[in-house]
Amino acid sequence: MREPVYRSVSENAELRSAPAGETASRFAPQVAGAYYHFTDARFTAWGKFSQVLVPEAAASIKLWAGRLNAASWAFADYELAESLGACSEVLQ
Repeated sequence: MREPVYRSVSENAELRSAPAGETASRFAPQVAGAYYHFTDARFTAWGKFSQVLVPEAAASIKLWAGRLNAASWAFADYELAESLGACSEVLQ
């Protein structure tokens, strides 16, 4: 039987404060393994021993998580610029 994974308080706080894109990049191999475990009957060990599919899927997950992170920052900058424009009109 597998031992449960316990994380320290600082590791849990780090995961809670990390943006979703960074968390997805960090756990991409586990996410890819879980995906193949549930969708492909050949993967019975959560993709643990996969040499091709899981690493390729993990790389793709990291790539798209990075793109999503960049898009979210761009949207946040756009919203900030819009709100600064609206506030400057009110303050004049």
